[in-house]
Amino acid sequence: MIKRGINSDLVVSLAQELTEDAVGYMPKEQAYELLKHATGQDFGHNVKQWKKWLEANPISPEQYVNAVIETSSPPSQPSEPPRIALENARQITELRKLRHGWISQVRWASANSVLAVATADGVYLHSMGDGPTQQHHLQGHGGPVKAVAFILSQSLFSASADTTVRLWTRNRGEYHNEIITTGHTNSVEAVAIFPLTKHPASGGADGTVRIGERMLGSHSAEVESIAFTPDGHTLISGGRDNTVRLWHVESGDQRAILQHDDWVREVSISPDGMSVISACKDGTINKWDIESGEKRLTVQAHERGVDSVAFSSHGLLASGGRDNLVKLWNAHTFELVATLSAHTKPVLSVAFNPDGTRLASGSGDNTVRIWGINLP
Repeated sequence: MIKRGINSDLVVSLAQELTEDAVGYMPKEQAYELLKHATGQDFGHNVKQWKKWLEANPISPEQYVNAVIETSSPPSQPSEPPRIALENARQITELRKLRHGWISQVRWASANSVLAVATADGVYLHSMGDGPTQQHHLQGHGGPVKAVAFILSQSLFSASADTTVRLWTRNRGEYHNEIITTGHTNSVEAVAIFPLTKHPASGGADGTVRIGERMLGSHSAEVESIAFTPDGHTLISGGRDNTVRLWHVESGDQRAILQHDDWVREVSISPDGMSVISACKDGTINKWDIESGEKRLTVQAHERGVDSVAFSSHGLLASGGRDNLVKLWNAHTFELVATLSAHTKPVLSVAFNPDGTRLASGSGDNTVRIWGINLP
């Protein structure tokens, strides 16, 4: 029996991913410890024994309990982020083009090869291996899907204009979903998850920032984007009230307000957890120190506004703009590395895969383009 207080669907997904050697968001030692704690069993790293036990003790997708997964410690972060050889980053090739209808966001799973595309008619999951693209279409929302966030490579949250957040888990090849109660009264525009917790963070058109049903606080206008720091202690939100706000997750206290000259459309946190980048409607990208709240760098990045920014694990920053361009920057100096001009309408979302070798860009031209980045 799964212990009360443990997210049973995540235990199933974790066991499946360990079996497939696909765990990417935490060290495998920590993943096995989590499985051991959740089930009360101890089969070490014996995948066959874990599978046998889980098959004898099946867990249905309906079993969903209210609690946080307990773990010994958060993922460690490097003291200094890796720096990229810029001459290598300039060797960029378009690998693939996917066609969709209205696109709001693209996000990669932890296992590198799965890409989620949030669209007007649900979430599409693409397996981006060397062969033909395999696709799952997740339907269940009553409105456009505005944002997605992976927990594991086969489990994710989706946020929708229908005011709901849903959890999708894969069990025996089929995806199941259930509504996660958040309390939003209008479109849910953003969703994020700290890997070891059950409850997602969400931000909505009602201006509120929430973790599960708990409201941390609010902006005076629509919340456009949210993100956790790598240690899970701080949640950062950006909104149409021209601010980025920092929230202490445990207490709910607002740590800081970072004022901008226009809407903040997206926030992205550096891998070392020291900086947050804000993408602004006025066309700037801005680098802020999370500890002090001071602005470190700013650059006029795009004409007519920036819709999306994303860090890579190798010191690159991608931005997508209303000028139909994707730009790559040195995340430490804001030196422009490359400009990608394949899209014919505004670039609404950009995302790097975990190892930084691929970049996905989703556009108002109804395409998602996959770019290969040659790294040292």
